[in-house]
Amino acid sequence: MLLLAVPAADIRQTADIPPLFGAAMNGRLFQIFKLLMLGALVIYGGALLQSGWPRWLGLTTIILSGLMLGAFSFFGDGPPEMLFVVTLIVGIAALRRGLRRESHRQPASIHGG
Repeated sequence: MLLLAVPAADIRQTADIPPLFGAAMNGRLFQIFKLLMLGALVIYGGALLQSGWPRWLGLTTIILSGLMLGAFSFFGDGPPEMLFVVTLIVGIAALRRGLRRESHRQPASIHGG
């Protein structure tokens, strides 16, 4: 067993954010990325409405993406994790739909000739 002892006086905490990280997260390019991604998700929700997917999924995608697009446009910033909420919901619905189809699939019958 290896034991490493570090005196508490030698531990230094800092909240310094590296300049490149701060510029990337709050820069114009990231703002443009957020707006384009949310706009694309609104269009994706429209495509879900016109396909065979459940109607609630398309409406949820459009409403959540539209609300976040409006909030990011109005406030100019927000937590970047919010961008993945809609894709998480769509992914869970796709997984559940696939599992449901697998459970309803009938085994192929073999006909003797």
